[in-house]
Amino acid sequence: MPKSMILITASFTLLLCASCGNNTRRENMTAARNEIRVTGSVIARARIAVNNGQNFTGDLAKSVNEQKFAILLFNKSEFVRSRNHTMHARRLAYRAIKANNGRLTDQEIEYSDSYKGPPDSDLDADLQKNADSSQVNNTKDQESINASNTNTQDDLDIKVR
Repeated sequence: MPKSMILITASFTLLLCASCGNNTRRENMTAARNEIRVTGSVIARARIAVNNGQNFTGDLAKSVNEQKFAILLFNKSEFVRSRNHTMHARRLAYRAIKANNGRLTDQEIEYSDSYKGPPDSDLDADLQKNADSSQVNNTKDQESINASNTNTQDDLDIKVR
């Protein structure tokens, strides 16, 4: 096989691999964006449930912190980490809803339980290690509920770029 043919084949293979990488990145970005939006609405439901039930477990505040960190990661183009953190936020919001006698659909429970990501303890450690305290500062459910009265869900959603 002539050298020029090998060079053309190698260049085509390299180009093909490079384009596949961009698709994966785009898919990760889309998946993270969608998960963040869904989690934002689940957190809004959790805020209502905690406000009505008045059972302050701390899961709502943790959920809000995780969601804010997920958005921060998304804006830094760290889409896989962002998705992991938003799914953790959603699981925490589900726990807050359950603790306040709220209802979850079977589909919500199944989807949350089936998500395979890092253990929650690793995500908590990542949040503590990397989060800027000015970005992620809620420590109590009541603060999360009070925040919802002033700026609704906007602080827990991403702005489309």
